Amino acid sequence: MIGYICSRCRRKVPSGKRCPCRMQAYLQDSDKYEFYHSAEWKRLVQAVKVRDGGVDRYAWQVHHVYQHGRTVHHIIPIEDDWSKRFDMNNLILVSDSSHGEIHARLKAGGESREQVIRACLDAISTTRGVPDKK
Repeated sequence: MIGYICSRCRRKVPSGKRCPCRMQAYLQDSDKYEFYHSAEWKRLVQAVKVRDGGVDRYAWQVHHVYQHGRTVHHIIPIEDDWSKRFDMNNLILVSDSSHGEIHARLKAGGESREQVIRACLDAISTTRGVPDKK
């Protein structure tokens, strides 16, 4: 089986799957679960995708690389400020690779955390030079 070892419970997990221990923790946070499954969130995701033209704004701003975005990311995590969960100015469209990079930098904390937040905010405030959706 190709996969990974969960860093939390040390269980073998198939590649592309989420460990059951992490899924259980996610489901236990009912506010977060309800939020991500709400009709309002789904409408907002579509609005962000239209606003950003389907482009990963972070990759374009930071790496000057054109990538299609797939995931709508909260710039200020909802764990830090629940009131910003529906704020369009706190959302950015990113690719899976950018999303992983952003979360790694957020987790690192300190200056790295501040830099990634600033880069995301700059990316949504500037539309100049962003390629059109292909």
